[in-house]
Amino acid sequence: MVIMTGDLTQRARKKEFLLARDFLETLEVPVFIIPGNHDIPLFHLAERLIRPYYRFNKYLSPWSPAFYEDEKVLVCGLRTTNKFSVKKELIHQHELSQIESRLKSAGDKLKIVAAHHPLTPAHLSNELERIMKSGAQLLLWGHEHQSKIIPFSDYPETIAVAGGTSISSRTRTEQNSFNEIVFSGSELSVRTFHLDGETFIQGNSM
Repeated sequence: MVIMTGDLTQRARKKEFLLARDFLETLEVPVFIIPGNHDIPLFHLAERLIRPYYRFNKYLSPWSPAFYEDEKVLVCGLRTTNKFSVKKELIHQHELSQIESRLKSAGDKLKIVAAHHPLTPAHLSNELERIMKSGAQLLLWGHEHQSKIIPFSDYPETIAVAGGTSISSRTRTEQNSFNEIVFSGSELSVRTFHLDGETFIQGNSM
């Protein structure tokens, strides 16, 4: 499956959502997306404050359920965008409680929490601890435009995988990249692919 951790658009415009929808419809595997801070209006302040996800939900809701679950994996979407701030994350407690419940009942499935903003102690403290104690094994996020693979010393069975800039021209400190995550039983591996010319080549792995 493909998991996208937000910022499918630049300014949450209708034409951008239509292009994103056209692209998603070409993918022949399960797709799970969550909104990023660029996916809610920046300049339409009334819409941003009253119904920030209106356009995102209108055009992309088929790929953005709260949860995805099959016989092998549970993916929980944690919406961290903040209508009052462009960069600062916001966690809704009712959503976090639902995620805790689903994680605890997922048995031996691979348990993934996908957000847009970083799920690290520097950004979250109590919320992150609740997610970890509920059994999350893989944390995914975007936002920083920098791919990372991060282990947690206090929770050795959990790793975090940050996504870089996959297909946008707005890169920062690294070339375009994406992460490939493969799991079988208790074994999980992560490979990061970076763009080299017109081809993605393997970089970091864990």
